[in-house]
Amino acid sequence: MRRLVPIVAFLATLAAALVPAGASAALETMHLKRGVEIQALAAGPQGTLWAAGVDHADQPERNFLIEMSPVAAPRTFVDRSSAETPGIGELIRGPEGEMWFSVPGADEVDRFDAGAEVLHHLLLVPGERPTGLVAAQGDVWATLAGVSEIAQITPGRASAPDDSTVVNWTLGEGTSLSRIVLGSDNNLWAIEAATGRVIRESLRGAYAPVALETGEESFAGTINSDIAAGDDGNIWVSQRDRPTVGKLVPDEDGEGVNYTRYKVAGGPTTFLSPGPAHDIWFADQAGMIGSISSRGTNGEPACATKLCAAPITALARGPEGKIWFAAGSTVKRFEPAPLALRFKRVSRAVGKKGELTMRIACRGGAAGQRCEGQIQLMRGPQLLERSPYRAVTGSVKEVGVPLNTRILQLLKGTGHLHVRLVLVVRGEQTDARGLDLTVTR
Repeated sequence: MRRLVPIVAFLATLAAALVPAGASAALETMHLKRGVEIQALAAGPQGTLWAAGVDHADQPERNFLIEMSPVAAPRTFVDRSSAETPGIGELIRGPEGEMWFSVPGADEVDRFDAGAEVLHHLLLVPGERPTGLVAAQGDVWATLAGVSEIAQITPGRASAPDDSTVVNWTLGEGTSLSRIVLGSDNNLWAIEAATGRVIRESLRGAYAPVALETGEESFAGTINSDIAAGDDGNIWVSQRDRPTVGKLVPDEDGEGVNYTRYKVAGGPTTFLSPGPAHDIWFADQAGMIGSISSRGTNGEPACATKLCAAPITALARGPEGKIWFAAGSTVKRFEPAPLALRFKRVSRAVGKKGELTMRIACRGGAAGQRCEGQIQLMRGPQLLERSPYRAVTGSVKEVGVPLNTRILQLLKGTGHLHVRLVLVVRGEQTDARGLDLTVTR
């Protein structure tokens, strides 16, 4: 165990330096000045959302923190000591509500006490390069990308924060970790920086690599990009070399995991976060955000920025439970695409049972969200038939709509009938198709 070398710095509070003048209270979209890059987001105490990043427009470049509050205008805190080593690894809420962030280039983990506006630089050994952070049982754990170790930081008391100490736990030779979470099994789970390996570490420093396989298809070759602890008790990983998300379910004996890899719509995945409805939310390399349920049901990804013109630079669950993202200098709440029913295929012939068959997809929304609507048959302005339809996002169902006696009589008399099929969700028409019905002989 060694004592950290602390440096106490009073941050400059510059409410108008990065945040435009007139920014209002409440958690809402925030556009910062040009040249600013948000690199991390995290929910803070008392309903706040925090952002950390680098001001590239400032010369020399410097790190900063921004506190977004539901009851006050945003506050900016600029770290004047970070001019030589700007860049944020990760940002988290600490054991006592303080905010912690890592600065890999400076080999330091920083603790910021917002009430006193005091920043404590906790210097590590040169070359350790702390990246990922997680709070667990009163301590803060940091992955060290520069060495095959993981750091356990025990913060000093609130009255003596400089009394923090650190213990480094040795991992397997050549291990270089990047991101870390605390699992529901009370173990630490982390990913390597440029491989598909996952490690599990107890809070007492017991290290174990986790072999991931699915059937005969090996996990080897995949590059993990982020890791998240889901509300479902499972561990999730995103994969930057393919459009997939992996789910790790720890075995009851604690020795291994059951691993399932799910293909998702969009491109290779980057950031992960738990979010609304116990789903896991992911960003992809194209700037889209989507979700996946514990059972592997997909929500439809949607562009987080207009036309997916900017990459996602951070993703997190906000204090109100919604998903927030950063894209360069913008911080915004993500809203999924609205629910919609879409026709995939419709038969023109009415079968002997008097049914019209069709395939319908439920699009948009969050994973597992219910599409509850109607299938309507119209003849001009006249409603001939309506049938309820229920599905979940991402599903495609084959359905048979029974036609009433009136429609069958019209068909029998003329041999064909022109109708308009309409799909309705929550009172809104989401798709329509004109159709000439015939009767199967």
